[in-house]
Amino acid sequence: MTDYPRPLISSVIPIPEATNINQDGRLTPLKIATAYNMPSSTGANVKVGIISLGGGWWQGDLANSMSNMGLTTPTITTVLVDGASNNFNGNSQTTPGLYSFENTLDLYCVAGLAPSANIVLYIGRNDGINYTTNATTAASLNNNTSFGNLITRAVDEECDIISISWASGEILSNVYPNYYCGDFLAGPLAAASAKGISVFASSGDYGSIFSLSANIETAVYPATSSNVIAVGGTNLIVTTGNVRSSETVENLDPIFSYANGYGSGGGISTFISLPTWQSNLTYQRYFKSNSTVGPVTSLSNRGVPDIAAPMNSYGLWYGNVINQFGGGTSASAPIMAGMFARFMSLNGGRRPIPNAIHPILYGNLNAYYDITSGNNATTTYLNGYAASSNWDPITGVGVPWGNVVYQMVSSGGTTVKTAANNWSYLANVKVKTATNTWSNVRAIWTKVDSTTWKQTF
Repeated sequence: MTDYPRPLISSVIPIPEATNINQDGRLTPLKIATAYNMPSSTGANVKVGIISLGGGWWQGDLANSMSNMGLTTPTITTVLVDGASNNFNGNSQTTPGLYSFENTLDLYCVAGLAPSANIVLYIGRNDGINYTTNATTAASLNNNTSFGNLITRAVDEECDIISISWASGEILSNVYPNYYCGDFLAGPLAAASAKGISVFASSGDYGSIFSLSANIETAVYPATSSNVIAVGGTNLIVTTGNVRSSETVENLDPIFSYANGYGSGGGISTFISLPTWQSNLTYQRYFKSNSTVGPVTSLSNRGVPDIAAPMNSYGLWYGNVINQFGGGTSASAPIMAGMFARFMSLNGGRRPIPNAIHPILYGNLNAYYDITSGNNATTTYLNGYAASSNWDPITGVGVPWGNVVYQMVSSGGTTVKTAANNWSYLANVKVKTATNTWSNVRAIWTKVDSTTWKQTF
């Protein structure tokens, strides 16, 4: 059986009477940067790759959105892979239009947080995904798709950060409950991790299911890959000055109602094993029929998401009209990509230690705003998961406090004792390279035994 990866966009509504994206309390990347306490940075000296499986984008839309935020519009590089074209369609209610809207949204989120970054949009074909009853066989059938070629191209061209807002359900549908897509992007995603490239992937928009039509509980792929940072969604409300007022699991937007199915995607993989950095985590089911929470259960396979960011009520220009977008982790993932671009830029472009970003993120749960109530059983009949303290299959370990997570990531998780007898993250280390020149340290290797060296920074 065959299905097609899709952009994780749930609802788009044109607001033709609006003249500025900041009107009526809609979110923008800059508002989120303030609410999340992100350190100030333009993203200079960082290369961000955005993966797209179709559609195009229009410079005028990005320029309008950036102008409304008081930012200079960056020069975007478009790389066409496997014969794809930059086919912009301004009607966001059609499938080609949603593809173009996804590209526009991704560019807006990344550029809004890191306008000086080298942003590259990689557009390929949507080849479709084969599902079989054996996940290993499915992975083999799908490993030559344009999806994988796009990621490989971004890795080979030395992107520092990659953002992916496209996904498929691990399981095909309730009609074919034993058909899986397989870990077909394992190779290119492992190559990215080995280079210290941070890959952010959307965890889904419909709670414990991939889509309303599939009608079956399933986590989404590639968010379930152990080599990506899976990003879930929240409903963020900010007050005057863009201070966080509240942030919840449910999407309570008055236009995009949680009751209609929208909510942070999350769950447990059916074919990707438990990574070491998720050892000893637990979860609880939520049963829709009687509104009860199940027993605490040990996580046995890869759980998603890892972290979360807003999925509600963004305002942006698309098709030369302001649109309100809600209900999508398609925004959450590139927002986190933009935040990490700021981190890297502040560290002179130094990437995190290869294969170590997840242990760093899970190493200090006090660095996140923990959302502990709610659930993602977003449809009438299917169950989901309950929010809880620390990690859960809705918002992961929580919403990052930007300045604290920056210290964690930039230090590689390494701490040192200060003169005040406190432990502090080892961040932004510099050495003097000439009489009046200082440069960021790119890496520190420590000898852990007589023959073994380990990168610790």
